Amino acid sequence: MLKTDTVETTKITTQITASSVINNGDTDVEVVTMSAAIVKVNGKVDGWPQTSQSIRNYTLYMQNKAECKKDMSDFDELVDSVLSGVQESEE
Repeated sequence: MLKTDTVETTKITTQITASSVINNGDTDVEVVTMSAAIVKVNGKVDGWPQTSQSIRNYTLYMQNKAECKKDMSDFDELVDSVLSGVQESEE
């Protein structure tokens, strides 16, 4: 007698990228870049979510630290909302 079980799983990988952009005269400059990769299997976080933040322009970062830190905090909140399932993406 053949006895079988079939299990269907749903795997979703969410990639989030963002940047803190400062206007430097006539140009917008990407000062900090941020990214996150989150994998969920059947709605639960699988493995270790990865996040990174890189300062791309040290001088503008130091001159606009408060604004950059605010953008970084907003990014962290977005990642937290995806981890908790509140939202999958934000425009």
